[in-house]
Amino acid sequence: MHAGTQPNEGSKVHNLNPIATFHEREGLAVVLEKGEAYEAGFETSLAMRQITLNVNSALDGVGLTAGVAGCLAEAGIPCNMVAAYHHDHIFVPAGLADRALQLLITLQDDSARAARNVDGQ
Repeated sequence: MHAGTQPNEGSKVHNLNPIATFHEREGLAVVLEKGEAYEAGFETSLAMRQITLNVNSALDGVGLTAGVAGCLAEAGIPCNMVAAYHHDHIFVPAGLADRALQLLITLQDDSARAARNVDGQ
């Protein structure tokens, strides 16, 4: 679930437990569980689900985010990518999360197969 605050509403998140925060020029953006966002009075009309990529991605790595976002975009699935220190996280509309996960599993399998083919040649 994504929610945003205006610059003067930063104190609104003081007692919350956000998944992530980001300071933007327009205000503080927060990512919260839907129930917590609702209770705090945030807009919750677009429910999102989090998918965590269980690979140790380097902060200076090239292509992972583009590959994942491109795979989902080809299927018409919007996504919001968050690159954290150890893993990348994808937020997709809740109703499309199962399809997104299946596509990402297929992408992972295809990438592993391609890597084995390169190593085997």
